[in-house]
Amino acid sequence: YDYALPVNTTYDRSFATPALRGLETLHRHAAEALDFLRSKNDRFLYNGKAISTRRRLRLSNSQGVDLRVEHDDATWWLGFKHRDSRDIFDGYFAGFSGHGFDFMDSVERNLPLLAAFEKRLSAAKGKRKVVFANPSPLLGKLTESLRIDRYREGACLFAGRQGQPLFNQNFSLYDVRLDPEHSVFSPFDGEGTLSPMDALPLIEKGVFKNVISDLRYGKKYGVASTGNGQRPPEAN
Repeated sequence: YDYALPVNTTYDRSFATPALRGLETLHRHAAEALDFLRSKNDRFLYNGKAISTRRRLRLSNSQGVDLRVEHDDATWWLGFKHRDSRDIFDGYFAGFSGHGFDFMDSVERNLPLLAAFEKRLSAAKGKRKVVFANPSPLLGKLTESLRIDRYREGACLFAGRQGQPLFNQNFSLYDVRLDPEHSVFSPFDGEGTLSPMDALPLIEKGVFKNVISDLRYGKKYGVASTGNGQRPPEAN
């Protein structure tokens, strides 16, 4: 490395969720959610799976850095098939639980999908133009302005416009690094830098506030790292 790495930094937090431990507990929560779903709409057949996971992440180096985070989470998928349908399945919905665990809440929020499936619409016979839109190129063009290297080089859409209102005042965008309720647990990056805050405002109430940086570009442009350094998956 031609830039200084963090030294003498420690972090050790655990976000254990007892409700996510053990197959019996997981099965009970899933069974309760399924019973509720069938009581609300028995015109569908349901089939799915739930997975409970304990995750541990540690990063350490020879300069006194020792960073650890541990958390539990659960994910689940539920397919549905109308009893009158000839298809194998008609759709599915999925959910996850982070530090807060609530299958029932996810099921309740997805109930409108079932009602929408049963709503039949008629369309007149004829030819129509259909447009398939891929949002990735547009999203990439917008988000490249949030990188310190693109921003300083002027190779982005919003170069030189930091601090200016660029979007509707009702729009905000944050780099969220720690939000246990929504299963986000990334308090440090691949270079061993602790994030300066749990949620860094990039766009706040329409105003372009901040850009992200790692240690390499931080040295090049004379700014502090925002804890966004990446490591290749094969790094040890």
